[in-house]
Amino acid sequence: MQSVKVRVPATSANLGPGFDSLGIALSLYADFEFEILEDGLVIEGCPEEYRTENNLVYTAFRGLYWRLGKRAPGVKIKIHSEIPPTRGLGSSSAMLTGGVLAANHFLGNPYSRAQLLQILTEFEGHPDNVSPCLYGGLTATAVQGEKPYMASFPVNDRVKFCAMIPSFELSTSASRMAIPTVVNHKDAVYNVSRIALLLKAFEDANAELFSVALNDRLHQPYREHLIDDYKTVRLNALGCGACGLYLSGAGPTVIAVYFDDEVPGRIQKLLSGIRNEWIVKELQVDKTGAQIVEEA
Repeated sequence: MQSVKVRVPATSANLGPGFDSLGIALSLYADFEFEILEDGLVIEGCPEEYRTENNLVYTAFRGLYWRLGKRAPGVKIKIHSEIPPTRGLGSSSAMLTGGVLAANHFLGNPYSRAQLLQILTEFEGHPDNVSPCLYGGLTATAVQGEKPYMASFPVNDRVKFCAMIPSFELSTSASRMAIPTVVNHKDAVYNVSRIALLLKAFEDANAELFSVALNDRLHQPYREHLIDDYKTVRLNALGCGACGLYLSGAGPTVIAVYFDDEVPGRIQKLLSGIRNEWIVKELQVDKTGAQIVEEA
């Protein structure tokens, strides 16, 4: 029997000013167990409607075989994920990365990590989530001539993340549609300058830099109205001692950056009284990325 277990982290993209370019892996995980069968497809651990050939984990698994001109074997996939779907925490990137990493393992690892990044970028359509999911840590990505380029940046161990995850969903397409197609030149400069400061803030754990660098003019101001309680959540988090906060990916999850261990508890207490339910999770940067954790 051939089997393998893959673990992949949640990811948070944009990080305020780094729209479609910055992403970070966080300590929230999805585990996928793959067992080769003689034939057929069995998927467990997800709602019935996703236990089909259209499941993202399986489409990525099968897609890697197809790239090599091979037919994918029968497989049983068990899914155990802590990453909530449609919340801006990279759930689709996690599923694609899990499927691709498992297939690459069974095929004898014909593709390097850099090649897997290009394949995953093709599958996902953009690299900002799949890059940190695959490599771990804080990454910046750019695509030139259909090839993704990735750079990793240090994150000080003092930097912690408080994810505020609401009970409601927000589709990526709806969030995308809220963004204007043309931006003001001053707004573009505003964001570019803050990306540079943000990378230094992560390296040095500089609270003052975070308070400036996590601001944005390209996407967050246009998406805020899609998220119930956003202004309340923002004011409460900053009032509880967070250095700054940003909208994770397309939302609706909001993430606060903090140093003081008391911050998440204070935030949870204040958010317990608002209209929607918000789950508060204390997270740290995941520096490992997607990995094979067990094989047989």
